[in-house]
Amino acid sequence: MANQPDRDDTKQRSIFVTAAIGGLLVIVIVLAAALVFSNRDGAPTSDPTGGGDPATSGSPASTAPAVPEGFVTLPAPATSENGYPIGYPHNDEGAAAFVAAYEVSQVALLDYDKAESWAPLYIAPTAEMSYSDVAENLVTLQRKNLGVELNGPAPAGPSAAAELEGIKWEAVATDVYLVSVSMSVELTKGDGSTSEVPVATGAVVYWEGDRWWIDLTGSRLPDLEELEAPQYAKPGTAAYTQAGWQVVKNSDWKGSLL
Repeated sequence: MANQPDRDDTKQRSIFVTAAIGGLLVIVIVLAAALVFSNRDGAPTSDPTGGGDPATSGSPASTAPAVPEGFVTLPAPATSENGYPIGYPHNDEGAAAFVAAYEVSQVALLDYDKAESWAPLYIAPTAEMSYSDVAENLVTLQRKNLGVELNGPAPAGPSAAAELEGIKWEAVATDVYLVSVSMSVELTKGDGSTSEVPVATGAVVYWEGDRWWIDLTGSRLPDLEELEAPQYAKPGTAAYTQAGWQVVKNSDWKGSLL
């Protein structure tokens, strides 16, 4: 993707929301009605999933083995493309795993071309924007957050990597889920300084054409504007349990790739 000369000027139709935490910014993709919602720094908000047990839909039943209460085992992807995991099964846990892969992988994107090839692996195509627009906005703001040059190849030193700390989901319609993800994001800025940022975020995901898609338009969840961001809580605390988070039993959900 060709470099743009005006990356210092964020587009008017920006598809991002930024939130300041300790002087740092973290990005979450959104469009129009704030479809992908987020909460950072643990400020109290309403829990959009109600904190209850995962709801079931018309999807095939999960075949995952039983795990202790408060824990969940997410399925492995069937394959990967360009190094990113895809091909999650058509069940509750598959929907959750797909969103987790989407959220964890987007954090590390600092290369424009790589982001443009990443976007169609997870995000449903829309008339409102191209995948080039998604990549342009995401990487520009990620680079700004890390204090690095906006143009050119991805910088060698600065980085961002997410570790999944919790997940929860709700079936809002047949084959449509609202999935919330809790992560710890490790940032290495252009000046070499590092920090860890707690993040609670989420997305609407739906099954179509034998695969999962992230819905950026809000068409699958008409009442989206009434939702508030999920609440971040540190694993092992009472607040974590009360918020309905589940610990991901798998130990490999860390880093820019899964």
